[in-house]
Amino acid sequence: MQHPVDFMFLMDGTGSMQPCMDALKRNIDIFLEELMRPQSSMVKKQLDWRAKVVTYRDHPEDGDDWFDDNPFVHKDGAALKEQLNKLEAWGGGDEPESLLDALHKVASIEQTNKSEEADPSKWRHRSDASRVVIVFTDATYHEPMTYPEGAGGTVEDVRNICLSSNIMLLLYAPDDDAGQYEQLASINKAQWNPIPGIGDDEEKFANGLKAYTGNQENFRKVIEALARTLSIAITPSVV
Repeated sequence: MQHPVDFMFLMDGTGSMQPCMDALKRNIDIFLEELMRPQSSMVKKQLDWRAKVVTYRDHPEDGDDWFDDNPFVHKDGAALKEQLNKLEAWGGGDEPESLLDALHKVASIEQTNKSEEADPSKWRHRSDASRVVIVFTDATYHEPMTYPEGAGGTVEDVRNICLSSNIMLLLYAPDDDAGQYEQLASINKAQWNPIPGIGDDEEKFANGLKAYTGNQENFRKVIEALARTLSIAITPSVV
């Protein structure tokens, strides 16, 4: 029996994120191996997965370069690694960034018609595959949104579109004092892995994520746990 899932790595692409990007590149093989590992000796789940890597920065400061998309690849680890290997952090230097805009944009991606052949530029139909967005960031986010299709929108608009699109969020994001990520973590079946800051200056969350991803033994366990979480969250909607 196959269990379809479409997932993406939604990466903050600003300059301080390079250590996180490098850590993901080092561990992607471990992630894929764990993703395909049967989670039960009684039930051998075969994942029918598609995946891609998407980056976001700051809109409108970075203009058209604020968002960089890729096509979904189908059970092709080499192609997914190629997308990851092209990641290069640049820009930033100030918070916040445009995560809300990016979440709204990816949740708004069209879906194929039910039981239609998959299109790499679209989600599979919500009844044909689960949908998961994996976020890595060391910054807080702008509210309201500013990109044209979501301008003026708030976290509630992101909540609504994630619910209507049946998207699960897995967040590796700052344990911020304002509680921004608590709001995102309350959406649907979202899971938030809070990253504590290190120090008291404006770089504290960048320092925190760098330490989190730089501990190779611990981050390997994080990646293995992420793959297991993803493999469990694969029961498609029947709507």
